[in-house]
Amino acid sequence: MSAVCVLFSGGVESAYLLHLARENPGDVHPVYVRSGYRWEDVEVEFARSYLDIVDAPQLDVLEAPADDVDGESWAFTGDVPGPDDDGGHYLHGRNVLAFSKAAVYCSVEDIHEIHQGALASNDFPDGTREFDDAFERALSIGLDHDVEFRRPLSDFVKHEVIARAVDDADLPLEHTFSCLDPVEGRHCGRCLKCHDRRMGFEEAGVSDSTEYVNEPQTTG
Repeated sequence: MSAVCVLFSGGVESAYLLHLARENPGDVHPVYVRSGYRWEDVEVEFARSYLDIVDAPQLDVLEAPADDVDGESWAFTGDVPGPDDDGGHYLHGRNVLAFSKAAVYCSVEDIHEIHQGALASNDFPDGTREFDDAFERALSIGLDHDVEFRRPLSDFVKHEVIARAVDDADLPLEHTFSCLDPVEGRHCGRCLKCHDRRMGFEEAGVSDSTEYVNEPQTTG
């Protein structure tokens, strides 16, 4: 198997996505695309630490800033929507930027597969299989280099990924990070990602050793 690029953010899905990619022969390139969002410094720190813990290749960090076009977004201002704010978490063009930069990276490194961790519950316009199919075609034409987006987790929801990551792979998920509003390098406990993380562990029947600064909010 040839080399693959894994879009890696240091979260639960990223950890299992990386594990699946490493089960196959071929080099694995973990890649993080920064857009300037307020949580990214902590996310990158956790991602690098996790890769060291599991003895994986080092993280390649690419830059695709979005503040010049979407600087008023909550992702820059810090006005983080709560877990019950339906639709309020969408970031304009996040995957458009990330996938574009990753595809350019792959064209330079002669890599043809980009693995991303979209779940069955992802209903954002740039999180669908339809988007991936159309965008990989456009990028392949524009770069004169075939790229394919792989979605190994697209049939799963979060608690199923957690269960498989722990029961089948014994991954150290306590070293992953999933938060939109970190407090001194720790999970805030109040944002959507903290809520989904806590519920995912609970529904998977897996002990959650995450240190939350605040008790997670509930929806409803």
